[in-house]
Order: sequence, then structure tokens, then C-alpha cells
Amino acid sequence: MHYYQFNIGDYASHTARLSPMEDLAYRRCLDLYYLNERPLNGCSTDVAREIGLPSESESVSYILNKFFVRDGDLWRQKRADLEIKQYQGKREKASKAGIASGKARAGAASEQSFNGRSTDVQQESNERATKQETRNKKQETLKDMSEPEFERFWAESGIRKDGKKNAILKYNKALKESKLPADEFTSLLINDCRSRLEAGQLGFDKKLPATYLHGRDWESPVYVPDMESVISAYHKSLPNNPPVVNLSQAARRQIVDLWVGRAKGDIEFFGRYFGYCSQFDKIHGNNYHTIDRLTNEQTFSQVINGSYGEKHTA
Repeated sequence: MHYYQFNIGDYASHTARLSPMEDLAYRRCLDLYYLNERPLNGCSTDVAREIGLPSESESVSYILNKFFVRDGDLWRQKRADLEIKQYQGKREKASKAGIASGKARAGAASEQSFNGRSTDVQQESNERATKQETRNKKQETLKDMSEPEFERFWAESGIRKDGKKNAILKYNKALKESKLPADEFTSLLINDCRSRLEAGQLGFDKKLPATYLHGRDWESPVYVPDMESVISAYHKSLPNNPPVVNLSQAARRQIVDLWVGRAKGDIEFFGRYFGYCSQFDKIHGNNYHTIDRLTNEQTFSQVINGSYGEKHTA
């Protein structure tokens, strides 16, 4: 499954007390469950690796025990199992209908073959005209359904507004290949784009819609640094600086930029960096130097280049 219904109010009422990392772990567990159409498998450490959070097995363990039921080596969720069963039932029904339709067409073609040779050419011509008419009607129907849904994707996804003409072509192709109703497919794209922008995925705010659609980016996971680990490193090294209550979107983007450009994917980099910052009197215990300020590229360069003067000796 590449799409499942998500009730925001229902989810929020059950997860209000989760930490940001536990919330992320739960969402990724659900995504993996639905994507593979089967229960989660293995211990919390295995599941943590499967969802891209290998250092958060404790949070994953809490989520598994709270929202899933252990069944041997599997972790099941009743709601997810029901949704998957209904989806598979619809898919099987559609497949059987397609097979039956194909047999009916084959039977009709066989019956027509008994007509005289004198009518063969005319029949073939009529069949071609009928097929072309059917294709035209299908294309018009798809166009009528997809145009307003594409406009909804364009308006609500938050994706870069550029290259609309090419994006429409890629959208229609992706919609046809997805075999999903236009409204469901569009909701899937909107939710995916929003989650990537909210997470601060590097470069996504600049990605062309046509590139996103052509690459089927919604089928790949969102890779961002473990924000909880970064915040923890900041608090540990700079306990007297302003604490992080809610990490701003600007700070998230700055952390992602540092993680990719400076840290090269090494999350321990932030512990070393904040530890280095703590050695300067102008930074340590200074209310001006929040996590937003210290993860700014300009501030980072100033710290590394020695613009904050001598290290304290205490």
C-alpha cells in the first residue's frame, strides 16, 4: 500500500503525550506496516533499524508495547490489519473483474470470427474505431478527474511552484500507474510533501514538482538527522544556555544543512561541536546563543575560525 487514511484528530488524541522522537517512531512504524502490508517483525532493535532510527531502540520499544500486540516474532495492530485486509479485498475484486472482462472480450471476438470473410475488413475497421473511441473517452474521463486534483496538489502540497505544464504530464502518468482514485492519490502526495518540508529534508524545498513525480519520491523514506540527539548534545554541553522547548523550523533546516554539509551524516558531530562551543566565555551561559543561533552557518564558521576569542581556562 502506498496510501492509507490518516485521521489527524484520532491520532493526536492517542499520541498527545509522546515525545517528538516517539511520535516519529510511531509514524514510521505505521508507514512500514502499511507499505509492506504485513506486521512488523523482530525485536525493537530490528524494527528501529528498519525504520531508520537505529539509535532509538528504547523509543521504538515503548511504541511497540503501547500501540502494537506481540504475536510470536511479529508485532500486530488491529486497525492496520483491518485496513490492509480491506485494501487487499478491493484489489482482488478489481483483478477478478479485469480477468472476467478480458474473457468476455475474448469470447465476443471468437464469436465474431464465424462471420463471413467478406465482413472481416469492415469488422476490423469498426473494432479499431470503437477501441479508439473507448480510449478517447477514458482519456477524457481521466483528464476530468485529474485536473482538479492536480490543482489541489499544486495548491496544498507546499512544493515549489515551477514547471507546471511538465508537472501535469508527470502527475497524470503517475496517477494512472498508481491505480488509485485521483483524490486518494493526491492526498498521498500532499501528505508526503508536507512531511518532507516539515522534517526539513535537504533540498526538497527547491525540488521541481515534475522531478518529484517522475522519481516517485513518495515511495522513499524521509531521511533527516535525529533531532532529539542533537538537542540532547546541546543541553549536555551548554546546560546554562537557553533550553530547547520547541525546535523551530529554521533550526531544523540549519541542523540538516550542517548534518549533510559539515557532519557528512555523522550525528556525533553535534556533540563535539557543542562541546567546543562550551569552551568559550562568550558562548557558555550566554542567553543570546540559543540552538538556533549556534546551528546557523555564519555562527558555525565564526566559532570554528576563532572569532569568539580565547577559550576559558575554568
